[in-house]
Amino acid sequence: MAKQYVAIVQHTKDGHRGRYAIATSDDIEGSITFSLGGSVWAEEDEPEPGTHVVLSGLIHKKAGWRARRARYLTPDDMPKKASSNQKRRN
Repeated sequence: MAKQYVAIVQHTKDGHRGRYAIATSDDIEGSITFSLGGSVWAEEDEPEPGTHVVLSGLIHKKAGWRARRARYLTPDDMPKKASSNQKRRN
């Protein structure tokens, strides 16, 4: 599985190849762009500025980083907390 990066959408734009989003991540220097077309963006609606997304398949282009796959961040992406029983045993 390709490494995944959590990023925050800064804004969306219209480009000559269609709509795209620009996001930033604490793990990557500079911005990351991704297409909002069906082959990259896995969701039905477009992300709004401030939305957390998961980006993968990053490649570096002349203009910066580009993600080949993108989707919303979900609760399943978050680290699991120890259950109450596990906490009592420790």
